[in-house]
Order: sequence, then C-alpha cells, then structure tokens
Amino acid sequence: MSDVTDAAEEARLGFLALFGDLTDDDPLRGALMVTDGNGHPLELRVATPVRATRLQRAAYGESLMPYALSELVGAPLIDRVRLEPEVMLVNRLVALDMLADEDLVYVAAADGYVALDQHESRLLAPSAERVPTVIARLADSNARSFADASALLERARERFDPLGVFNRLETTLEVLAESDDRYR
Repeated sequence: MSDVTDAAEEARLGFLALFGDLTDDDPLRGALMVTDGNGHPLELRVATPVRATRLQRAAYGESLMPYALSELVGAPLIDRVRLEPEVMLVNRLVALDMLADEDLVYVAAADGYVALDQHESRLLAPSAERVPTVIARLADSNARSFADASALLERARERFDPLGVFNRLETTLEVLAESDDRYR
C-alpha cells in the first residue's frame, strides 16, 4: 500500500446524524458512524428512537427538541463511541450544545457558510438542493490545527462524499426500523 492509502485508512472521521422533530409521533433518531478516510465504516452506534409524551411536550415547551436531541440522543452516542474521530461532522445545529466552543471548526449551512473563530471552510460546497448543516470539530484542539482538519476533510472529499454519509445513516436507520421493533 502507498503512504496515501495508509493515511486514508488511518484517518478517522465521525458523522453524528440526528433525525426527527417530535411532531405527529415522529420520533427522534440518531446514529454515529466513524469512518476511515475512504468513507468505510469503522464503528456504528445507533440510538433507540425517542418519543415525547403530551406531558413532556407541555412541561418542556420549546426547549423539548434541543434537550431531547442533545441529551437523549446525541450525547449518549458520543459517550459510547470507542474510536475517537479526528474530525466530527453533524447534521443539526443543536449539536453546538454538545461540543465545546474551542473544538468547533466550521459550520456549513443550507444558505451558505457561517464563520466561527475567524475560520471559514468551503470544503463542503452548498449545492442548489438543501444541504444539511454540517459542523466539524476537532477531537483534540491542541493536537490538530484548523488547517490540518481542513486538509483531512479535503483528502476525504477526494475519495467519497462526506455529506453522503448522512444519507447512508438515514437509510441505515430506516432499514433498522423495518427489521427491529425497538427502532420503530
């Protein structure tokens, strides 16, 4: 194997996908996949769906969604992952509550890019279609610079579509729901 192939296989990218909105009995679902630099899965964690009761909706009000997504779905997935990713990508802004400010690298949203800490990335260019919000964070902000994280994502983009991983995770959750009652 070449050094480039070895480096791609050793790189670890995390993809935290959160789906649902708690309306009409639509549960919140989540999955976290760690891939190598070629987009091949190394680890997959899936949360059981979360549904809100009428009492919870009344008691929590507007704060129910962010609380449920971060505390009941996202945080447990992050806590259980064994292979710490070098860069984490997520598809919902609520993940900002789960990540330390100093770990944030960039946000790419459907309407363009939002700079954080004077950094801006065009690695995941928005298309004409709605692009999921993507937040990248550094696993260890002291060990890897923004430029290193950007280079890692740019190399990954040469091998696979990072945003496509969110579609893969959504399909994985759908297949799981069809085959296992616990995930419906």
